[in-house]
Amino acid sequence: MRRFIAETPARVAEVNARDGRRPVLRGRAVDGCAWDEYEKALAVMEGLKGRPFDYVALSSYSSGAQDAYPAAELVEEFAAALAHLSNGAARTNGQRPLPLNLGIHFQGPNYLAVRYLAHLAVCRAHLLAGDGRFREALDTLFDALTFAHDLSYNTTLLTHLFGLIDYGLVLDELRLLLFRAPPEEFAEVARRLEIVDASFPDFRWTWTNDALHVRIALTDMWNGKQDAQPIPAGIAAVVGMNHLVSNAIASIDDFEGRLARMQGRSWSDARRDEAAIQNQVWASWNPITRRLGPRGAQEQSLRRTLARLRLLRAYAMWRSTGTAPDLTDPFGGTIRSDVTGPRPRFWSRGVDGNDERGVGAWDTDTVDIVLEQP
Repeated sequence: MRRFIAETPARVAEVNARDGRRPVLRGRAVDGCAWDEYEKALAVMEGLKGRPFDYVALSSYSSGAQDAYPAAELVEEFAAALAHLSNGAARTNGQRPLPLNLGIHFQGPNYLAVRYLAHLAVCRAHLLAGDGRFREALDTLFDALTFAHDLSYNTTLLTHLFGLIDYGLVLDELRLLLFRAPPEEFAEVARRLEIVDASFPDFRWTWTNDALHVRIALTDMWNGKQDAQPIPAGIAAVVGMNHLVSNAIASIDDFEGRLARMQGRSWSDARRDEAAIQNQVWASWNPITRRLGPRGAQEQSLRRTLARLRLLRAYAMWRSTGTAPDLTDPFGGTIRSDVTGPRPRFWSRGVDGNDERGVGAWDTDTVDIVLEQP
């Protein structure tokens, strides 16, 4: 335990020393931290708390039931939040402060307000596009994509997953918008999507940050820090508190370090290794490891989001240049296309890793992920 405690300050400092600068997608770049503005936006969105019908209005509107709810009034009411979102997206540094040294008292952003804000941006973009104001609609969606990036960059797992959810929500609306956008918009969309793709955050730092956060929280537990979750007394009495916590920290460090090193590998290797790690977590004799160790098909979620991003990028490039590009498919090979028929299609192999020649859907986990122009 002493070694773990001694190593921790340097690792926390390394996390916070990482370069948070990222491209600004539109307009003039402004020096400063985006989260100074995002936190103001989230504070405004907290005004939606306790108003479940209004949240249903936003979420249903952004899911396609546009005529059923008065979303336009909500977009107007919370316009200040969208202004702060835009201001944050213009800042040059997207890194949210990450004081992992707070241990059990470390908190991510207000996740409910994060969801409110993403839905609000999608609603505004849809309304603008409906009025023929496509560039303004695109600007709003790309501000929201920048926010999704900044949620996902150099953070812990839960916050990264909320970032992926926001990516997915915005990409869904962008797909619908591109089917209606005028031809002159596609070159700019392709340019911006290339930047979004190049800066898309993988799980490399997320896993190591998460392991560090667990390490600090477990150290708090071991020290008997106030408000910490108690160590299970029965097994602690048998194997010793020091051994129980030290073993959990070492195991979770190992598991999440292996997951971090898995980034960039082939989908077949990544899927196999993720499943093996999950089985080892479940089989651990240590109840702390079983409870706090990594779980779930997180790599699948990340690659599915990236695949949809690349489908949109390929479509925008084709509409801009007339040539379908060769972009890497996160599930193997390259993004495929058939642009010869009346309904051009672009597709990713999807989670099963098999090329079904474009048989599938945009929102699927079983066959190809397909973008098809209506």
